[in-house]
Amino acid sequence: MCYFLTILPTFFGLFPSNTSREVFNIFTKFHTLITTQFNFPIKNLQCDKGREYDNSPFHEFFKKHGMTFRFSCPHTSPQNGKAERKIRTINNTIRALLLHTNIPHSKWHYAFSLATYLHNILPNKSNKFVSPTSSLYLRHPDCNSLKTFGCLCYPHLPSSATHKLDARSTPYVFLDYPSHHRGFLCLDISSRKIITAHHVTYNECGYMYV
Repeated sequence: MCYFLTILPTFFGLFPSNTSREVFNIFTKFHTLITTQFNFPIKNLQCDKGREYDNSPFHEFFKKHGMTFRFSCPHTSPQNGKAERKIRTINNTIRALLLHTNIPHSKWHYAFSLATYLHNILPNKSNKFVSPTSSLYLRHPDCNSLKTFGCLCYPHLPSSATHKLDARSTPYVFLDYPSHHRGFLCLDISSRKIITAHHVTYNECGYMYV
């Protein structure tokens, strides 16, 4: 499992990856996103001297865009201490979310997305108790829509999707907040289908997997 950690913490979770071979493609997407949406130039990348970074495509891309590497010395992980601590914190949060709900490891990327989202909206001691989201968007994050990961939920199904005498909702499991919709991702256990819903009723004390 590879977590691509960027220099802007707010974007942890946008690019989960299962293999280090995807790191270059993920970084180019991240570079385009940052420069297009926020007009932020990336000047340096601090990382270890792993082959997923220290390779020809990365060096050519950096040379083309005027960026430079800052490699840590071999066997000197403290030089990347901030990233290592962030990885450990996110891993601990993912583990806690999955163990608490008994959700299988195959859904790790939803726990990863939610874990990074939570860390991004929490006040940060090293940033004068301001959250990364507040620093980037210059506004306080909206916490009113926060729901318990893995809890039972009941999306309101449209009448056109069912028989007029059928139930208007069935039990689902809340997984995440979709990045391209203002709603919620919900998993139907029986069909394994994941839907995006806006009108959802929650039972945050109930868990289907437990």
